[in-house]
Amino acid sequence: MMFLVLNRCALSTSRPGLARVKSGRNWVCKTSSSNIVRKKPKRLLNSRRQSNKRDVLKEKIKERIARLRSEMAETSVEQKSIVEGQKQVLKKTEEIQRESEQLRKETKLLSQQNNDIRERLNLIFQILKARVESDSAKVAQLTRSLRDLMIAKPNPK
Repeated sequence: MMFLVLNRCALSTSRPGLARVKSGRNWVCKTSSSNIVRKKPKRLLNSRRQSNKRDVLKEKIKERIARLRSEMAETSVEQKSIVEGQKQVLKKTEEIQRESEQLRKETKLLSQQNNDIRERLNLIFQILKARVESDSAKVAQLTRSLRDLMIAKPNPK
């Protein structure tokens, strides 16, 4: 018969009352009382060690809370700077919109003035052409039209 040194249970199957099972790496006998593993009772930590552990845990928690508070303060400062930046951007865009509206008005006014000047020059050239052709009736009519145009739309300065 072969014996395991650690478990001291016969591995022979010739004995009918013994059954073998694999426990971890070793074969153990189910019926043998020597294989019963009893857990050792936990030793109670003395109150001093327990309080030290509690103190360490409390310190860790306090450190984490302090770190989180500092991170929250940093985040708050960043959010305030972002809000301030957004306000500045909004102010600049409003200013740009006002300037662009002013430029549109000025462009429209310049375009209107350009059209008025072009119309006057056209009348003046027609008057010159009529004088070259010695057509005094046409010259008088064009001169009257030019005066009416000048009175209706005075030259803006």
